[in-house]
Amino acid sequence: MRERPDNGGADDCRPLPRRGPARRDGSPGLSTAAGVVRVLVATDKFRGFASGPTASRAIAAGLRATGCAADVRSVGDGGEGTIDAVWRIAGGHRTRLPAVDAWGRRVEAQLLRLPTGETLIEAADVLGVANRPDPAGLPPPSTALGELIRLVAPVVRDLLVVCLGGTAVVDGGIGACEALRWQPWGPPTLVAADVDIPYASVVGRFGAQKGVPGHLVDQYESELRRASEVLRARSGRDVAQIPRAGAGGGLAGALACLGADVRGGFATFDALTGFSRSMGHADVLVTGEGRVDESTWLGKAPGELLRAAHRKGMPAGLVAGAIDDGSRTTVGAMCRHWVALNEQGSASRRTPEVALYHSGAEMGKAIRQNRDGS
Repeated sequence: MRERPDNGGADDCRPLPRRGPARRDGSPGLSTAAGVVRVLVATDKFRGFASGPTASRAIAAGLRATGCAADVRSVGDGGEGTIDAVWRIAGGHRTRLPAVDAWGRRVEAQLLRLPTGETLIEAADVLGVANRPDPAGLPPPSTALGELIRLVAPVVRDLLVVCLGGTAVVDGGIGACEALRWQPWGPPTLVAADVDIPYASVVGRFGAQKGVPGHLVDQYESELRRASEVLRARSGRDVAQIPRAGAGGGLAGALACLGADVRGGFATFDALTGFSRSMGHADVLVTGEGRVDESTWLGKAPGELLRAAHRKGMPAGLVAGAIDDGSRTTVGAMCRHWVALNEQGSASRRTPEVALYHSGAEMGKAIRQNRDGS
């Protein structure tokens, strides 16, 4: 367990002008006796270890074992799992549509219709990096997302929300635009970008994790430059001037060139669910994810939650599978307490739920000691 003073940080989210419907995630809330520390637990996934909801529940159980009152909330940032997180809070009608993914496989894509007229889809359902048949394979084109948008467009009532995180593509969105025939597809569309990076940084920032081998980096970067020229010629827009254009391997910029509005994924989630209001009922925030690295601070839910906590003057804690060396200074500035599972010795041999439970208990002890001044 580490402790640091609570200092610094700003929130650059631009909220949408929408209210948050009532929650449905079944957590009991934070009405507690006087003197009990109220902790809001909202983690992202621990990839390959535990889903966000599973991790949050285990951490909350550990916190409760130390006498804290812990309230679990789902959270999303435009990445995989955003639809589930929105549904758990806002409700709506969830269905699955038959689709074809980027590798030619028949899959079922999620569709969530909210009572307020928004329809959500996730790009990862057809382009997901976690669903690659060959982890060593080259990145596919983004065509499958364009086909999914065309399939869904006729059933959208008011607004289509495309969640872009977790894709395996780096083609700058050209494949999707070709599938869309380089034309607007009908309903107003909002792209929920899980990271804030420029279009030109797609290959350099995320190419390796999406399958671009080192000896082909120059080739892929050259193709990305050509993609930006094609987008300018087709739409008259310069993707270099579009904020968050690099999200989804450049899909954010490409869809913006065809008329979509690009917003931060966490800001979009907050606008659809009213999540940030729940922070006002807690004394401490605890968030987390599998690996805290540079991308955490580029728009991912844990980083955005920590910024929001700083803005509110709210103490925060972090549970991570691992923390990159380059992020330790930021974590120290953002968090009062933190736990890295890979630094817990025997914890690495525990089941996911047990490891996270013990991390929550350790966090709870530190929170209570800090509150009691002992």
